[in-house]
Amino acid sequence: MSNLINKDVWLTRSPAFQFGNIGAEANRFLKWLNGGDLEQADESLIRLLELIDFSAYGENNSKAKRRELLRLREIICALRYDYPDYQVSSKQILDYFIPFAIMARRNK
Repeated sequence: MSNLINKDVWLTRSPAFQFGNIGAEANRFLKWLNGGDLEQADESLIRLLELIDFSAYGENNSKAKRRELLRLREIICALRYDYPDYQVSSKQILDYFIPFAIMARRNK
């Protein structure tokens, strides 16, 4: 990965903050992907996967959190590369992140 953010700082953030920011990047990725701008989508995808990886491989993660994040990673990649294993829409991905965005805003 390109280390677009500081992993050590990222890992000090709350799970709600992490998921809220992952959701914001997922929103950008899906906007570009659905709009047909694959260059911008791929740039956003790199950052999105970096955030997911940092969160998934943090030191204090439960097995369940890691599994959920890695499944999310698979689904995001499947959307980008038209892999048919997952029948998940862009709207479903965005809806998944709404509670985390709300929690992150409340905890500011």
